[in-house]
Amino acid sequence: MAYRKSVDFALVNCSASLSYSDGKVTEARICLNGVHNNPRRCQDAEALLIGKELTEETAQLAAEAAVADAKPLFQNLYKVQLAKTSVLDALIGCAK
Repeated sequence: MAYRKSVDFALVNCSASLSYSDGKVTEARICLNGVHNNPRRCQDAEALLIGKELTEETAQLAAEAAVADAKPLFQNLYKVQLAKTSVLDALIGCAK
């Protein structure tokens, strides 16, 4: 049970789904929420993973690609690092 109020929401969240064949990523979907007006697919990061093994290094590169074109405002500059870390955590979770 969660004790939250109706106005509580995540600053940033990420979902990721990966498909594998022979240990390599064959399909990738990464979506960030709370960083744009709408949920935002990270297609550059997805493309970076295709055909590669998911390692700490490839996950880090994909996380950096996910926020490479970020244009934060002064008040939400911190969200870039939150988003990058969220992508990394989601991808590492897919590897387990």
